[in-house]
Amino acid sequence: MNSVSSVVAGRPARIAALAALVAFCFTGVTPTARAGSAEAGAGVGSAGGPLTVSRTNPRYFSVNRGGRERPVYLAGTNLWNNVQDGAGFQTCARPGPAFDWTAYLDFLQSRRLNFIRAWRWEHFKFKLPPDLDTNGPYCVAPQPWPRTGGGKAYDGGAKFDLARFDQTYFDRLRARVIEARERGMYVSVMLFEGFCAHVCDSDTMMAGHPFDGQNNVNGIDIDSIADYQSGSVSPAVRALQRAYIRKVIDTVGDLDNVLYEVANESWRGSVSWQYNVIRYVKRHEAAERHPEHPVGMSAIWPEGNDDWLFASPADWIMPGFPAAGHYRHDPPAATGAKVVISDTDHYAPCDVDAVWAWKSFTRGLNSSQLDCGIGDPARPDPAFDFLEPARYAQGDTVRQAARMNLLAMRPRGDLSSTGYALATPGREYLALQPEKSAEITVALTPGTYRVRWFDISDRQWRSASEITVRVPTAMPITSPFATPGPTVLHLKREFR
Repeated sequence: MNSVSSVVAGRPARIAALAALVAFCFTGVTPTARAGSAEAGAGVGSAGGPLTVSRTNPRYFSVNRGGRERPVYLAGTNLWNNVQDGAGFQTCARPGPAFDWTAYLDFLQSRRLNFIRAWRWEHFKFKLPPDLDTNGPYCVAPQPWPRTGGGKAYDGGAKFDLARFDQTYFDRLRARVIEARERGMYVSVMLFEGFCAHVCDSDTMMAGHPFDGQNNVNGIDIDSIADYQSGSVSPAVRALQRAYIRKVIDTVGDLDNVLYEVANESWRGSVSWQYNVIRYVKRHEAAERHPEHPVGMSAIWPEGNDDWLFASPADWIMPGFPAAGHYRHDPPAATGAKVVISDTDHYAPCDVDAVWAWKSFTRGLNSSQLDCGIGDPARPDPAFDFLEPARYAQGDTVRQAARMNLLAMRPRGDLSSTGYALATPGREYLALQPEKSAEITVALTPGTYRVRWFDISDRQWRSASEITVRVPTAMPITSPFATPGPTVLHLKREFR
């Protein structure tokens, strides 16, 4: 299978897409650099310091260098099993090789990607709903708590002791974040996972969670996600959750390449709970004098509303609603109300191309994709190639972001005939032609501009003749490439 059908609004269509994704993921791939790529092996440098929301342009993160803001544009690719083993890729009866983190980082670095969504899978044993996947069950380890005994859990193994922590989990998390830091990559640490607690097969939805009564020695027993991720969480559950949050922060909170994400695709009743988690993370960082890290909130699914994300105390968000597919085909421009990381998991899992990356970039959005090509670093598969154009395009946007005065740029689709542009009017313009057309019309102010064109398919830049504008005008500009579009046009004013 080389693609997943386009995702449109509504649960059935996304379930169909996810079903295709699961089938696709079982093949696995090797995350290696594309042979012959001019950028294979290219480094991205070291992390530059804790991210903060830019004061100058809050669509982006920045780091402080000598009292000055340096923008950090994030783009990356991720999959469920990049922290814990077995999350949806090997059945309990047929365990496969562990995820190769170093190979994963090599894969990201060779494509100039700098962002990782580090997944948390809360269920130690689960099955997906039958309309999504008929395989499984799947077993996931390590978990944050040790399995010390006191009877048998749902999977026949020892029960969990929720009053203690399994250091194996936290050591792995810290080691992987440090290794990513050495490559100049930022890691979003997912604290909780909501999807399976309200969408997985009913037989395992609660039975496979450590907080189900049969699975722990602490007398904790949740009956539904409402007992775990909602405003009515019991004091005992809340205390355990907060102890876990503190442990995560104390494990990686001294590292400068960390972001936090509350939960992946929890239910609509979790909104107030997620707001409280965000505030608690910030309070604990302040109390323990940890460096402050950005905290994010991702899409509620399936009955989501992006307004809840924008109204949250989060520093950044991963939206996907109300119109699923919207961020795939015609993403809304970032306003600066929040840093937006557009992650395809929430609206088009494993179904994006190179133009998607540039559309996101020219609308002021950071980009991340759920990547069904990297499930198993030990087994190459031809299907891996399907998402290569999108991966390399994301890396190309990271490189271009570093070459522009990004903090001065704003989404200005009104200045381009295509509706896709970043601009500092009178100084610098970046316009996207997403179609197979040789021309872009850009509304320019007077001045002389250097002209560069980028062929998205061939990934080649080409300079063209300068243009001089005498009066404000909407100027049609033709690309120098023999084959028209998709292309990117970069104009930078010469001051003489």
